[in-house]
Amino acid sequence: MQCVPTFNVKYRLLYILFATLFTAVILFQYAEFITLLPKANFGRELLLAVGQIGFQYVFIRKISKQNQLNYIGNLVTVSVMGSLFLLPILILNQFIEINEYVVLGWFGLTVNLMILEHYRRINILGLPKFLTLTWILYRVLALGIILIF
Repeated sequence: MQCVPTFNVKYRLLYILFATLFTAVILFQYAEFITLLPKANFGRELLLAVGQIGFQYVFIRKISKQNQLNYIGNLVTVSVMGSLFLLPILILNQFIEINEYVVLGWFGLTVNLMILEHYRRINILGLPKFLTLTWILYRVLALGIILIF
């Protein structure tokens, strides 16, 4: 039994917009805890979230528009799941100071879970497995750019 809603372009686009903004807000808050990174700002985190969609689009541009939106919807869902996984640390840090190594470790665990979930979802969608590698590549390139600038 699956609980998959009927495909609706307008709702899918609204969901992608909401999920992207939600992810950017959570990442901005979380990046504030990581002193090894340059000072966070919301614009950077929003650009990273939107950039992921644009980067992945390069690799899915030849599939049907509906499948593109399905993939992008799943892509941002993985980001929302990662953001929700980071949320307990954000909340807990309001009450006690959490060691930065714990914050980094939790982030690393979150990224690994996101990779697994992304891979699982592209298999379900019947998309090429290299999309997970391009997803990882974008994250590595983005981190490099953040550390340089």
